[in-house]
Order: sequence, then structure tokens, then C-alpha cells
Amino acid sequence: MPPIPFAPSHQSPFKSTLSTSQQARPTSSRYSWPPESIDASLLDPTEWEYLCEGGKNLLVRYIGRSYPFVGPDGAAALALRIPKRSRKRAPSEIVEVKAELGDSSTEGIDPSLFSKEVIGPLLGGQEVLVKSVPIRIEGAAQRKFLEKVAGRVEAWRPRERRNEDGIDEDAALIFALEDLSSPLGTSSNRGERDVTLGIEIKPKWGFLPSSNLIPASSAELKSKFSRFRMHAVLKASHEDLPLERWSSLYDPLDLYSGDKERITKAIKALFRDWIDSKGTTNNLRFFCQGMIVDPSKVREKVAISTGEETTSDLETLQKALSHLSSCGSQNDTQLEESLLAVLEPMFEVEVQPVLSRLSHLQARLDPLDVEGLSMWWSAQTGGCEMGKVSKETDSHLVLEPSFDEIRSVAQAFLLNESREAGGEGQTTALTLRQAVVAFLLSATFKDCSMFLRPGASATEGGKVKLIDLDPKPIGKLAKFQSTDRQVIDVFRTWAKAKGLI
Repeated sequence: MPPIPFAPSHQSPFKSTLSTSQQARPTSSRYSWPPESIDASLLDPTEWEYLCEGGKNLLVRYIGRSYPFVGPDGAAALALRIPKRSRKRAPSEIVEVKAELGDSSTEGIDPSLFSKEVIGPLLGGQEVLVKSVPIRIEGAAQRKFLEKVAGRVEAWRPRERRNEDGIDEDAALIFALEDLSSPLGTSSNRGERDVTLGIEIKPKWGFLPSSNLIPASSAELKSKFSRFRMHAVLKASHEDLPLERWSSLYDPLDLYSGDKERITKAIKALFRDWIDSKGTTNNLRFFCQGMIVDPSKVREKVAISTGEETTSDLETLQKALSHLSSCGSQNDTQLEESLLAVLEPMFEVEVQPVLSRLSHLQARLDPLDVEGLSMWWSAQTGGCEMGKVSKETDSHLVLEPSFDEIRSVAQAFLLNESREAGGEGQTTALTLRQAVVAFLLSATFKDCSMFLRPGASATEGGKVKLIDLDPKPIGKLAKFQSTDRQVIDVFRTWAKAKGLI
């Protein structure tokens, strides 16, 4: 199969639009904050509390008042991102597994450098990214910090997470990053009892694959139905998912569409799923006063209470949304209306340019789809599945990409974009190895999250940041291929039974 260039998908005026909506807001700090580095000796385990976690990392929030963990003007605070370790294997077993896989991980890539020199340029600027500051953990005294923090947060973690993994107490490197959920940083005209609201949305895939290398049987599905909703059928394969329920599920294509009615439909679907799942969904999360909102919990009195000894998390969210919108929030329907009143203006101004660029990058960096890429891989490796090789001459294909290699592919992508914009056409083709690296970059953008911080009023404007933009390891190629195959097979059977196809 000949080298294939980055295939065009759709136009994206993202750079100019982003600079208008994001760069116009000057920073007020007289100092460089966050700093370039932080000494681990400044870490006090009693000043950190559980915030949230994902599959690879756990975040703790700062509850102290000291620089550099609080900005010099007291308007922002840092959180710590700490790697986790599986509890199903001993540390020695994890090392052995890495050795067997050829150390197929991205641990050697500096997240700060990856963000600054790969992700930022691809997005058109650093404005929507959260700066991360490395903190090196050296010696027994500093590792004690991780041990004590692990003990402090354990009771606050979801039960299902506690059974699977925990803080890696032997981690040599952790990162500090701006805590976007922090209650600090409220504007001067806001009262002491006013609230800070953060909204995290994981938008997922924002495009339909169109590669002519996709087999016809798959293409008829991939060209009509979003990957997210097809995958939902696979996830619910233990039950017979009703068509009516499936039709009401969140569809990322609605959120990315730019159409107000479709965006409203997407937000409502995300909110219903958040309520129905009791906050366990990872596609929508709320943070009030720096604490994650759990609609099923009742907590002790918090700062935004109005005299009650206790308040439910849902009541906390209701008060936050009521404060930021003109809607009252007494039940789920009114709460949904308040959420729409807060989010719709942000989508029109700040969010839509970000989503447009995300969709553009997802599609352009994955022009072949995993099925087309796997065909190319098979042709070059003598019939092997993705992530496997049978010849020594192909061994370079399964090596973890270096930072320089990833940056080179990103730069080639941007050069092609520049030439297209200038009417020069595409002149740079890809090798299989480069196409794989580009595919992994696309996977990063498909799996990232947006963090929205609404302004105090409609005139103040909000803040939009992209998070969870870590590099994907090459060891996931086989998983990507097998999951795609399962999604299509299960969805085809289900769709035929429901009369969709």
C-alpha cells in the first residue's frame, strides 16, 4: 500500500476564532504563575484533599494558603496529578509486564513538553491548555508524602476504584496544575456566599469516518451512526437496549454541530445520563466550591448553604446554577433549564471554536480509520494484526514513539495545513509508522475533556480549558482494533433486530 497523506476533511478557521475569544482576557498576576518548577520539600500532606480521578491519575486539591500552591494574588490554586498503580499486580510484576511489552508506555514523555510543543501548536495556541509543573519525588522523606496522601484520600474514593488501583507511592514524578474547580478566583464584586461552578464534559468523537479503505459492510454503519452511540450498544450488550432509550442517548455529533437545537439536545442527554447514573458517568461532571457533585449524596453544611445544617449535592448544584442564571432550580426539569441558560451562551462564544478544532484534528489525524490503518499494517507486516510484527525489519513499528518523533509528525501535519491554506496542495505523504503516530494523536483528542468555568454573569464571559490530553501508548493499537471490530459486529446485529438497517 503506498504512503497516504493526511486526508482533508473540513475547513477550520479555529486559530483566528480562538485568539478572539480566548486571548482577549489579560491576566492580572504580576508574577509568573504557576512557576516553572516546584520543590517537593514544600509539600505538606495535611494540605491536600481528594478531588477526582481517572483511569491513570488521581487529583488532589490544595486547601492551604501558601505560595506557590496559591497564586500571588490569591486568585487561583493548584491541584496535584498523581499517577496510580494497579492493585492486581505487585510492583515487581508491573515491571515484568512492561519488559514483556517492550516498555510500551508513554512514561518517558514529559507531559509539559508534550503539551507545549505538540498539543498546543496543533490546537492553534496554548490558551485552552492547563499548564502543568513537574515535581520530582526523590528520597524516602518525599515518598512519605505520597504514602500519607494516599491514606488521606482513600476513604473519599469511589468504592469500585479502590478495588482496582491506588496512588503509586513509588512515583518519581508528579505534576501540579491549575485547579479549575477551585473556589478561589471569584471576581471582586461577588459576595462571600457566592459560588464557584465548574463543568467537565468529555465530548468524544466529533466526526463520521469517510475513508474509502473501510469495508462496505462497516462503512454503511460508520457513515451514519456516531461511534459513541454504537459503542453504547456494545456496553449494554448484557441487556436488550430498547431503541427508544438508545435514541435518547447523548450523541457527540449534536454537541459538535454548531446548531443551537442540536447542542441543546446533547446537553439535555448528558444531564439525564448524569442524573440516571447518579453521577457515575464520565461524560459530564460538576464541581461546586472545589468539590465534585454527587447527586445521590448529602453532605455536611458547606459554604453556600443558607443556614441549613445539611445540604444535598444536588441542592448545592441547584443553588450554583440559580446564581449564575435567571432560572429558579427546584426540580430536575428546572435544574436542566438553569444548566442550559448557563451553557448556551458559552457554547456560542467560547466553546464552539474549541469543538470545531477538536473535530478537525480527530478526523484529519485519523484519515484511514482503524480499519484502513489495520489493512495497511497487515499488508506491510505479512498479515499481522495491529501492534504485532513477525519480521525483524518491522520491529520499529512496535517501538513506543519518542517525543521527537511525535513532534515531527505534528509539525508535518501543520505544514500540510499551511500549504493547503495557501493553495499549494499537499506535498508530504506519510509512511505507515507516521500514520500510526498520527492515529495515536487523534486518539488523544478523541478522549480529552473540556472544563468549563462560567463567568459570574453573561457579560463577564467564561473560561474553557482542554484537559486529559496525555499521549496514547502504541501498546493500545491491538485494543483499538479489537474494540472497533466488537463495536461494529454487536451494533450491526442489534440494529438489524431493531429495524435500523
